[in-house]
Amino acid sequence: MVVICGGRNVERYASKATESWLRECRQNGIAIASLCTGAHLLARAKLLGDKKCVIHWENFPSFVEQFSEASVRTGLFEIDGAIHTCAGGAASFDMMLHIVRRDYGEEVVAGICERAIVDRIRNSEDRQRLPFSPRLVEHHPAVMRLIERMQETLSEPAPVEELVADLGLTRRQVERLFRNELRSSPARYYMKLRLERARLLLQQMKTPIVEIAIASGFSSASHFSKCFREAYGCTPHEVRKPKQPTASEERVAAVA
Repeated sequence: MVVICGGRNVERYASKATESWLRECRQNGIAIASLCTGAHLLARAKLLGDKKCVIHWENFPSFVEQFSEASVRTGLFEIDGAIHTCAGGAASFDMMLHIVRRDYGEEVVAGICERAIVDRIRNSEDRQRLPFSPRLVEHHPAVMRLIERMQETLSEPAPVEELVADLGLTRRQVERLFRNELRSSPARYYMKLRLERARLLLQQMKTPIVEIAIASGFSSASHFSKCFREAYGCTPHEVRKPKQPTASEERVAAVA
């Protein structure tokens, strides 16, 4: 198996030679796995066209924008044939345990978990995170379903009334659940999801700001900028400005 480790700015490691080598590995029956952003190299090598895959939640928006043909999921990992992808971090361990279980059985996996002091193996369908939610909180199924629908429609927002239509609850009941469990109304939570998507796209892509606004469900750049400033205390343009080095960083650079 070839394992692509990924990391920050993984795109700079992409090359025609690397992509060709990865395709050759698959043609020769060699399995391939990627950790975190390593999925970028698989997508560039055209190895994800008909495969389910995952990537770290921070990179999800820009990945979907760049590789619309990939079937990207929000779970911890995906094993689709000989292509293995995971969200990175602890999800790498979960994916590898599933591979070990497939090849060597439950007893070997149990021994590994004892050594690693791991009490359970998470499944591929387990969510990477629930945005803006207290950790280790069990949410009402209607809340979870509505959040999924919100995430599926960030670029083309739908009225909340339409999203809750078949949840078996009234709008007032859904509002109460959101306030109790997330300390937010559904509409405000929806807006926070859209703005988070926009912030991640601004940080990871050079796409014009007006296009990022549209991709995040805003009809105008001015409205987008106003909402963004209210949420983050700065403009979209300021997010893209290169970070100025601190005095200590400048001293280290001077010594180097």
